[in-house]
Amino acid sequence: MRDETGRPPATDRTVPFELGEEQRYPLDLAVRSSPIRSLYEAASRERWDPERAVSWDELSQAGYSREERRAAALVWSHRAWLEYRGIRESETAVVRLCIERGWGGDVKFFLASRATAKALATETAWLVAGALDSYLPDAPSSLLAGVLADDTARRGLHARTNVDAFVLSQIFVADVADLACAEATLERTAAPVLRELLGHLLRDKRRHVAFGREYARWRLPLLAGSGRLEDVAISVEAAFEREVRGLRCPSWLADARTEGFSSHLVEAYEITSRAGLGAVGAAELGRCVMAALEDVVSELSPLGVRASAPSPLPIDPVTSR
Repeated sequence: MRDETGRPPATDRTVPFELGEEQRYPLDLAVRSSPIRSLYEAASRERWDPERAVSWDELSQAGYSREERRAAALVWSHRAWLEYRGIRESETAVVRLCIERGWGGDVKFFLASRATAKALATETAWLVAGALDSYLPDAPSSLLAGVLADDTARRGLHARTNVDAFVLSQIFVADVADLACAEATLERTAAPVLRELLGHLLRDKRRHVAFGREYARWRLPLLAGSGRLEDVAISVEAAFEREVRGLRCPSWLADARTEGFSSHLVEAYEITSRAGLGAVGAAELGRCVMAALEDVVSELSPLGVRASAPSPLPIDPVTSR
């Protein structure tokens, strides 16, 4: 496998890892007036504690069936796995910016606050799963485990990785898809405790998408004529491919048609959606992700990034049976 330059990609473990040269000094941590600074300040003001935000006894004692509770616990466990990725994404980006010269404090501080928000979101999903039934720590014997383990840190810290491509593909694409799914989920959620928690999560997720937009509007014009916009497009399309492989929509996993964990997760989304416990069904979840990827294309195209969303829509194994 080769990347767009004809060289082995950053994730190829058969070749030595190329870490970028340390050049952070003198440190520049100035926080200048900018939309990103405003987003960081809002994140600092609006910190919340999931353990104290709601009455957890109300959720654990609510009269849902055993099947509904177990299904919803699995869905929220899946959500925790996705949110945990966001911690790695944010920390990788912060470390990468901190070993390079020319980056002020605004972006670094915001990405650090994103890591905190993702940690709170992970804890929220873990608490919900535990209150309903029990948290599942991983995806056993499933292609999902491979999709989740995508060498985020290795790719982000590799010397040949374009840092703008990393932020816009690994973070912006994920945040736009994440927000679209969360907004649809809130509309389908009836349980008051979960609606309140989703409201807190959505506030953070909207801020993350706003950061990605501001970052793109600031950085991409600086890359015009350098050839690096093509790097961004290639990385964004790779992020699209991860989504289509079933990262967020389990019915797109290649093994979702067979008996096993993936098909069990698909069914759990259906049951949880019907129960109003914090999910949308497979078909709607797929539409949310595809619409989000189209939105990313629309956001980045005027800024010179010629990425294409996947087409046609992946077949949904649940609704096409």
